Parts: sequence; structure tokens; C-alpha cells
Amino acid sequence: MSKIKKIANNVSYNLGVMRKHKRLSDSYMADLLEVSPDVIKEYETGRRQISAAKLYILAKRLDMPIENFCVKLLKSYCIGIISSKKHIMN
Repeated sequence: MSKIKKIANNVSYNLGVMRKHKRLSDSYMADLLEVSPDVIKEYETGRRQISAAKLYILAKRLDMPIENFCVKLLKSYCIGIISSKKHIMN
């Protein structure tokens, strides 16, 4: 598998992970990007690739670095968010 395909797969996967982690509906994300909820599902399943411009917009609106969409797994990122919130609350 090419590096480009791996990154595209990571982005697709991470879109879904971040949407679910932030408890956002596909309709809400669709509104942010001015696309239909079906397009969001296509992004998340890899049937359609999100453009760099839309990924940038999404990263800004979700207040996160765009690079987080490209890494292999976001599990450590999500755990970091949860840990930092617990630390702040204590």
C-alpha cells in the first residue's frame, strides 16, 4: 500500500474517531463542512476522500491540529484529552 493510500485511510478512520469522541453527529459535521451527512459517512468509510481545504476547516472548527487526522491512531490523543481534563478537574 502506498504512503498516500495509508494517509488517506488514516484520515478516514480518524474522522470517525474524532467525531464520535467529541460526540458530534454526522449531520453536525456535515453542516460544518457544507456537505450532506451521506458525504460524511463516505469520508469516514474511505469511499470518498476529504479535500485538504475541508480537513483544514474541520480542524480549525474542532480546535485541533490538522496533523491529528493523519496519524495512525488517535487513541493516545483521546486518552491525553481525557487525562488532561481529569487533571484540570482535580
